[in-house]
Amino acid sequence: MDPVSHALFGRALVATMRTPSTRSRGVAVAAVLGALSPDIDCVLMPVGWDIYLRVHSVGTHSLIGALAVAALTGGLVLLLVRSSAFALLTAAAVTGALSHLLLDVTCGAPLQLLWPLSTREFALPLVAMADPWLLGMLVFATLVFTARRNAAGDARTLVAVVTLFLAAKGALLYVALNQARTTQRPGIVAASMVTARWGSLREWYVFDRTATQLLQWRVTALGGPATTVISWPLAAESTLVRASRRLDTVRNFLDVHRFAFARELATDRDRRRVLWSDIRFCAATAGSSASGATASEHLDCQLWVGGVFGRDGRAIVQQVLIGGFVQNRAPP
Repeated sequence: MDPVSHALFGRALVATMRTPSTRSRGVAVAAVLGALSPDIDCVLMPVGWDIYLRVHSVGTHSLIGALAVAALTGGLVLLLVRSSAFALLTAAAVTGALSHLLLDVTCGAPLQLLWPLSTREFALPLVAMADPWLLGMLVFATLVFTARRNAAGDARTLVAVVTLFLAAKGALLYVALNQARTTQRPGIVAASMVTARWGSLREWYVFDRTATQLLQWRVTALGGPATTVISWPLAAESTLVRASRRLDTVRNFLDVHRFAFARELATDRDRRRVLWSDIRFCAATAGSSASGATASEHLDCQLWVGGVFGRDGRAIVQQVLIGGFVQNRAPP
């Protein structure tokens, strides 16, 4: 979820417990910073987006990790507000950090909450990342309630409205998934995932992986069959594609992305580039057919990982491509 939603929701949760003690100096700051603290793993982005993506569902986004960074947040705020109490600041930061995990799970992010004890993933795709409906609700309510004196009552109202909104989305998701279950899948589905469509109240995307292709469907709670958005064939891997699996960038990416595929491209000076992406980061372009994208030139992906290989088949450089930005690293 986006930082603004995290900060506002974490602050609202702490404000619902408004007492003389929770009005102490620094509590609001601890709640907001605690709600943002699990995203401290963003410091790994400059090192490598593939590394960041690999650890993002564990570490600080597990229960143990979130509690740890919340405790550090409480200590940091105490250094700035010495008149407060560490236990009180930490409790506010913990509430904020746990609210962060809750919102991420409701966005469909597959978090390993029990890591390192278990690698089981938890996800409930009620809304999309940076969902405009939820964000607008939080911002509007915060602006309206700021000028009022009943902070605890207003915060409880906001949390109740958000809860009802997510419950309604859950009911719509149930109806939409029933539509998906009636859709004939081409082959045995080895992996499946659901995400909410951004900006939509009633539509979701279903991603399937079979032995021969990757599929993206759009399902709706209004009834009607699922619509194919992308159908991507999975061809036999070339020698160079198999070799790319030894790159750190690719290993990190494949470790947490179940809908990955590769493409091999020629570059200058007899070099070849192997890039991997995940169908969840891709969109069918205007040149696609009605049945979805079926060729590489008809699929636009915002994230690619891989590397460049020389004529002898050895890796020259590892690469991560994010939009128009490229991160280069030496090969392993």
